[in-house]
Amino acid sequence: MRKILTIKQASATTGLSEFELRQGAKNGRYPSYRAGGPNGKILFDLELLEQKITQLMLANTLQVVENEPGGIRPVSIGK
Repeated sequence: MRKILTIKQASATTGLSEFELRQGAKNGRYPSYRAGGPNGKILFDLELLEQKITQLMLANTLQVVENEPGGIRPVSIGK
């Protein structure tokens, strides 16, 4: 069973600010749904949101490692 969260609940669960979640939902960075049409509440599927946050964190980590001096290169993670 999927757990659907409001912005406030998603913020408390993930530690991201409500502003970050709202902007991320608006620009497609975070997967979200609108209940009640285009101006309705923004809702998040917790599992999808956590997957996206993990993906973004790994991408940022690999980017930092790639830019380190000394020629360190990232190792492929996953498929």
